[in-house]
Amino acid sequence: MNIKTLLSHFMKSKKVEISELRAVIEQSGNGHLPLSCRVELLQSIGNVEIVNKVFAECCKKVYPLWGNEIEDTLLRKLLCSADECLYHGKGKADALVEEANRLRNYVEGQSCTESMAGWAVISLCYSIADHADAMLEIDEYEGEDDGAFEYEVWNTDFFASMAFAGGNPFVDEGDAGKRREFWNWYLDTVETLCRKSDVPLIRIDAPKKKEVEQNTIPQRTQTYQTPAILSKIQEVIDSALMLYDKDYNDKWDKIIISTRCMAVGLRAKNAVIKEGQEHRMKISLQVFDIMNDIKKEMYNQAKEEGAWFYCIIELNPDLTYSIRFIYDDKSQIPQDHLVDSDDFVAEFKKYPRAKEYTPMWWQEILGKKAKYLE
Repeated sequence: MNIKTLLSHFMKSKKVEISELRAVIEQSGNGHLPLSCRVELLQSIGNVEIVNKVFAECCKKVYPLWGNEIEDTLLRKLLCSADECLYHGKGKADALVEEANRLRNYVEGQSCTESMAGWAVISLCYSIADHADAMLEIDEYEGEDDGAFEYEVWNTDFFASMAFAGGNPFVDEGDAGKRREFWNWYLDTVETLCRKSDVPLIRIDAPKKKEVEQNTIPQRTQTYQTPAILSKIQEVIDSALMLYDKDYNDKWDKIIISTRCMAVGLRAKNAVIKEGQEHRMKISLQVFDIMNDIKKEMYNQAKEEGAWFYCIIELNPDLTYSIRFIYDDKSQIPQDHLVDSDDFVAEFKKYPRAKEYTPMWWQEILGKKAKYLE
């Protein structure tokens, strides 16, 4: 009996189970399809190729949510390479993992929805290399849901669901209706690929060679994970918490500290999110000096990599935080900060970088006489 006949028999036997999974989604308060259900479903398929193609379609479903203009070309190229590997047998899994590791720091630096869409692509590459073991051969699994695991081992489908819904269901983020929509689409995708797995369901166009050449920024080694810098970041966070408690002293969902730190001047903003509404907060003048020191210390780690010009710290009620530094994408700076081309000329003069770490839009501003670091 050939594989198509086997899959046909499989789908006939699974129709009842998939309809039961739809009921689980419908009855879930946050619209989530538990990991135990997905493990059982995909393990019952038992076909590595189909499982990874399901994951690939998940990535393509949410990829438009990835919005970073610099890394977009690189990540899209990686997703296209993974798609070619799965559907056309082109390329090698080791090469996908190598590129995924190179782009990982870019993905980790993005905001929630963008980060989840990017993480889905990274996770897909690992799954291809590992033959979907994280789902089909999950170690010592006892029916836990996704929220019981660290994010590094989440599966592609869960990353994609968070991107689509706009947040993590285990911390009450995102839209339950959108999450239900995603998981029902997911079950449709499983059924479709089990009937016909040789044709991609969603098309994604590979970036043109010129796009790749213009946007390839090497991975940076600069890090804020040093005792001195972490201590300074904590000072900034403590200052924001103190000012919040002084003015409000009530529950909050998120505090966002954003800082434009450039040669032409510094500008910072504290904001708090409460019940979905953003409120401005006061900010200590000391924060400007601290953030400027952080920028200088990171720049001195590897000057050829350049210096970041915008930073966002997102603080959670449990006092954990995420932080991202913007080195290359000027669109990340809010429009009300009024940054023009002359500002980037001054920025490069104070914090010169190597040409390979300078995006094309910046090179065009600097002109042919720019003196890049070697």
